Amino acid sequence: MSALSPGLPSIRVIVRGWLNCNQILLLGDAGHVVIDSGYSSCAEQTLRLLARPEYLGDQPLHRLINTHCHADHMGGNAALVRQYGCTVAIPAGDAMHVRPWDTAAFLIDYADHYVEPFDFDHTIGGGDQFEAGGLRWQALPAPGHDMNALMYWCAEEGVLITGDALWENGMGALFPLPSLEACTEAAHATLDRIASLAPRWIIPGHGAAFTDATSAVARARGRLDAFANDPAKNARHVLKALFSFSLLAKQRMRLSDVPSYVAAVPCYRDVNERFIGQPLAQLADALVNELVKAKAIVVEDGWIRPVIAA
Repeated sequence: MSALSPGLPSIRVIVRGWLNCNQILLLGDAGHVVIDSGYSSCAEQTLRLLARPEYLGDQPLHRLINTHCHADHMGGNAALVRQYGCTVAIPAGDAMHVRPWDTAAFLIDYADHYVEPFDFDHTIGGGDQFEAGGLRWQALPAPGHDMNALMYWCAEEGVLITGDALWENGMGALFPLPSLEACTEAAHATLDRIASLAPRWIIPGHGAAFTDATSAVARARGRLDAFANDPAKNARHVLKALFSFSLLAKQRMRLSDVPSYVAAVPCYRDVNERFIGQPLAQLADALVNELVKAKAIVVEDGWIRPVIAA
């Protein structure tokens, strides 16, 4: 979409898929701002989208702000800095992981993600405020999917940028290590915060902007409770999400290579050992079969390919 609504022409949303988060543009006389930058391997596509006339066109980008430091939200940071010379602001809780560059904290080797290293100029903490798009925004803590995550709230217009804390039909997966209980409790607190704000518009990290916050919060609570009551179900959900994400990045994988891939990437071994307890070869088969059943992937001529958009 271009403008969020006719009444909010300075807020533009580039809706992406699941490998790349949305880019939210806040256009203003004091300098243009973009929230989140997508996945590293798709950075050229992100730059082409930003350069469209309905978004930045040939105008400069002043500042890049991240909701949280996962590969699909910060992966394009380095490319945007090279292209535009913009400053970068990240959640304060992640500063210690960017300097020095901590591949473990960002799940780069652990979950087979790729992020081009970048630096930052500023940090943002809960309660901090900034001007963008001619509006005042406040950073709010949004732990759960990512314990250092932030949301950005414009009280004047009732607009909330949620990252992966809330989508219209769900939220980001809760990685169960070291503690599913801690993540679940934090995610419920974040949903409480969203409900208390009663936003008119929610701009999520994935999917189109929407207006029915009450229903979205209720759906997310139901998912949280279901996963909290069945940790093995949550673990399977997380591993399917991680596998789908990696497949989107690779675009295809030989079906015969899936068992060795699952055995080689540490997150599958650790989550399986703690919560599922299957032989890894069986886990690999289950991931493929369940994703085919969900119509997220297809198997053709010995290859698996994603169906959902990157």
